[in-house]
Amino acid sequence: MTDHNFLNDLEAFVTADSLFSPAIGQFDENELVSDIPFELFRFDSPIAVVTTVGVPNGYVLQDTMLDVLLGEADASLASGQASQPFRPDFVISPTLTFSGILEVAEKRNAQMLVVASEEEILGSLSLENLLWRRGMLLLRELGRELGQVTLELCTFHSTSFYTLPQGRQQKAKDDFRMKGQARWDALRDVAEPRGKRADADCMRRELIQCTTFRDKKTMLFKSELGLKTDRRTIVRTFNFFERIRKYCERPQATYTHDCHAASVLEGACHEKITPDDRMPIFVSIPIHKTLRIKNISDLARAVRDCKELIADISAAV
Repeated sequence: MTDHNFLNDLEAFVTADSLFSPAIGQFDENELVSDIPFELFRFDSPIAVVTTVGVPNGYVLQDTMLDVLLGEADASLASGQASQPFRPDFVISPTLTFSGILEVAEKRNAQMLVVASEEEILGSLSLENLLWRRGMLLLRELGRELGQVTLELCTFHSTSFYTLPQGRQQKAKDDFRMKGQARWDALRDVAEPRGKRADADCMRRELIQCTTFRDKKTMLFKSELGLKTDRRTIVRTFNFFERIRKYCERPQATYTHDCHAASVLEGACHEKITPDDRMPIFVSIPIHKTLRIKNISDLARAVRDCKELIADISAAV
């Protein structure tokens, strides 16, 4: 089974200070003050660039900025808008863990968080930041833990294998012949001299080891295994982490999900051009759209459901 200590260590490793988009500025108890240019949000964020370049007094428009922090801005905030100082809400510590970030964002219904120390604004956090490499690493390992505990439970209830469609059962059998036969032969060599013979239950357990993540979802929600989690949550959670798993297994170039990288690539020299002498157009799709994650609250619910399901399965083993 996955080492829980490893997951805990990884959680401690993925904190706000390893995820935020950097900013330059100063923060005190009452206001945001910036006498030098700064960018609070990423260049390729849907909110666009917020900068105080050439702005009298160096202040950012109060109402618009608060709308941005609340995720309620109707349009991109243009550079150079100015107003009076404001005190930003949703300020989090740079040491806050990934789960802590999700909890704060969900509780406050916030889609943009400011990361700040006692006297300095360090940057901002959005859904896009949470899906950078460290965040994806944590989500991937959480999905692996879900698959592992499910495998343990189904191995104890080997007849759960029969809940799979015939085609999926045959796929597991084929994989067993390719990958598991050597293990089976080794077990038989140990058992037979001791007068033991492998029975159907042993074979089902070995076949379960050859099932996929999708198969484990089917065995879990179609079998009566004493779980408290409803079947709808089981299916939704497995489907979410299946998308995470597939995304992590198939690396993509940065330009596919980062419009700034795409714009740089767009301006590069290419050996081939289109028949009508036009340069190719590179389209970036944010990771959260590929993974079908609507907002931070959606991500927070998926992570919470997964942890609760893991606890439910572990208690049933």
